[in-house]
Amino acid sequence: MNYGAIFIIWDRMFGTFTPEVEKACFGVIDAFRSWNLIAANFNVFGSLLRQAKALPKATDRLKLWFMPPGWDPSGPKPIPRTEGRPKFDPPILDGRKNTILLYFIMAILLGFAGVSLAPEVRLWPLVATTAVIELFLLWRLGQIMDASDKP
Repeated sequence: MNYGAIFIIWDRMFGTFTPEVEKACFGVIDAFRSWNLIAANFNVFGSLLRQAKALPKATDRLKLWFMPPGWDPSGPKPIPRTEGRPKFDPPILDGRKNTILLYFIMAILLGFAGVSLAPEVRLWPLVATTAVIELFLLWRLGQIMDASDKP
């Protein structure tokens, strides 16, 4: 595997280079259809919990958390191809673009303030408050963007 030609010099030097014969397909198997950044980070855990509940044996429920994606106790399942699948790109209404931009700028500035205050140990309550407000802004930004295709 060539990992984006980062180590191609070694393949060329040692004669181990082989051209790709199959076109690479990138993406996720189960597409997440939301702009909510917080939900996107925890979506995989919800999916694993649902899969674990469906498994009959306790050992399989535990193994599921440590095995590669798509693992099934009955054996490997074919991974579906993602090309040709419609991308999640709902339209954003013009009236919401300014609101989204404002929330995004507030989140960036607040994140910068939190990082710049972090070295000051005495200010940890302020840094914690900044982090909570930052998470709220990101969650709200996702809500606004998810609802942007609904007038």
